[in-house]
Amino acid sequence: STSVEGSETTAAPTSSTSVEGSETTVAPGSTSDTDVTQTTQTTMAENTVKYEIPTVAAQPGETVEIPVKVYAGSPVNSISLNMTADETLTYDSFAAGAAYTGEPVWNAASMAYSWTSETDQTAADAVLFTVKFTVPDDAAVGVYPITFNTANCETVNANGDILTAEYVDGAVVVEGTTATIDGYTFDEEAALI
Repeated sequence: STSVEGSETTAAPTSSTSVEGSETTVAPGSTSDTDVTQTTQTTMAENTVKYEIPTVAAQPGETVEIPVKVYAGSPVNSISLNMTADETLTYDSFAAGAAYTGEPVWNAASMAYSWTSETDQTAADAVLFTVKFTVPDDAAVGVYPITFNTANCETVNANGDILTAEYVDGAVVVEGTTATIDGYTFDEEAALI
């Protein structure tokens, strides 16, 4: 605190903490606990990018959304991604996300995504695109992987530099169904003797 001719000025401290890739910043100028502004985002190193396919639960016959997310530590100019899904899953549809402006190109037959911009753009931890898959009515309980084919993936900035990328694969997990017979509950893994 500084006192000048009977008036007092108090400066609010600015603090920043980093926890497992997340950064929280408390804005300066806050005068009370109820006036604190916080921003949370994933912190990525410069010239790095991370793509993540989630693991989602489904029932046989269900159509599920797979939102592929991007986390970028630098602006990018061009993205090429290629995915592979377990052959049990049936591809349903594609929708572009809000991570970058401009229209991406999607090839459903090869599950290839490409996007190019005339200027570098930085994504804010957003959904890059969403694909939907249908689980067959007769799908067995189990895990059906959806993975990146990393040999066919690349992210580039406007200087032509290839960015270091991390790829997190996901899956559709088909859960068991239950049935009640004569007051007893069975799941698909139960055997009647």
